[in-house]
Amino acid sequence: MTAEDLHNSVKPPAPTFAEYIPVVAAAVSDGTRRAYSPY
Repeated sequence: MTAEDLHNSVKPPAPTFAEYIPVVAAAVSDGTRRAYSPY
């Protein structure tokens, strides 16, 4: 693998907060979700 291979590779777009927050919320416990949901 060369630096050019990395430079020319296709990268998936980064998720937006709106897309990613539900994923994180689903991954944590109910207690953690209750503690941090106001934030």
